[in-house]
Amino acid sequence: MALKENIQFINSNEISKRINEEDNSAGMIPTLDLINNRNFFVSAKTGISFDGALNPGYYYYGENQKSLTDIYLTGDVTSVEVILTKVLLSELYNISPQIHITVNKRPEKDKTFLVVGDLNFSEGIAMSGVSLSEEIEDHLEVPFVNFIMASREESTMKEINKNLSEINESLNWQDLTRSYNFSEDTNEYIENNISSLISQFDERDLEGIRQLLLLPYYYQMIDDMIEVKFVD
Repeated sequence: MALKENIQFINSNEISKRINEEDNSAGMIPTLDLINNRNFFVSAKTGISFDGALNPGYYYYGENQKSLTDIYLTGDVTSVEVILTKVLLSELYNISPQIHITVNKRPEKDKTFLVVGDLNFSEGIAMSGVSLSEEIEDHLEVPFVNFIMASREESTMKEINKNLSEINESLNWQDLTRSYNFSEDTNEYIENNISSLISQFDERDLEGIRQLLLLPYYYQMIDDMIEVKFVD
């Protein structure tokens, strides 16, 4: 199975759909996509979690705002950012914000934004934002598992678990970020925090998945708890 030759990079919010459409496929899906894909098998060995400031999502709070009733999400927005923004603001401020999904744009000074993905780094603004990862870690006291490796077929997931060295070789994060030609300050920020990016899971990461998936149930966004079909 030539995994390296078959790796594709597409928008995060499209991956679960592709897995459902294509047999013997797998992908790094946003963890909370399991809400609508409970039949997926999930690798107990690999994914993407964060144990520090570095992650794809950063909040930028508007100047002189008296309330946080409106939050604007922009970039590679997925189920994770939408649901966790609702959870965090309910927990921290006891409010239910209106979520507005916008096209890729730089945060405006008079509005609160959650920017997801490359825009944080191409615009050199990540260092001034509030890390979604750190907010979730403070709340759950486990790593923030942003993405999980999932497939409809258990056999496909077992094959991927057997070939983790090839996958990890293909995911050289420092080389990948350097290829984007970010500013030197941004590259330095990424390199100083790259150790907080985890792609080989242990029990703390698996617990992070479980805790994250409990949030929409506890906050009455879904009726039933999600039982994860882990594959070793």
